[in-house]
Amino acid sequence: MDASGAALEGVEVLLMVSAPEGPERFDQHRTFIDSAAASGVPHVVYTSFIDASPESTFTLGRDHYVTEEHIKLSGMDYT
Repeated sequence: MDASGAALEGVEVLLMVSAPEGPERFDQHRTFIDSAAASGVPHVVYTSFIDASPESTFTLGRDHYVTEEHIKLSGMDYT
């Protein structure tokens, strides 16, 4: 288990704040989400972007959409 996964053991609700802008942003989000799911975290609260979608005119709106979709696929509940 990685360091994130070990730190997330026993967490019931995870507040996930977006990583800073950068080329590795989604990889960081995906890795963290996967660690949380593997550690058994049941619920994620994610600080996203209003109207995040693949068609968003704001780049970060598209990025947030991709992260939201990965959270949905993880099997964890989310807000």
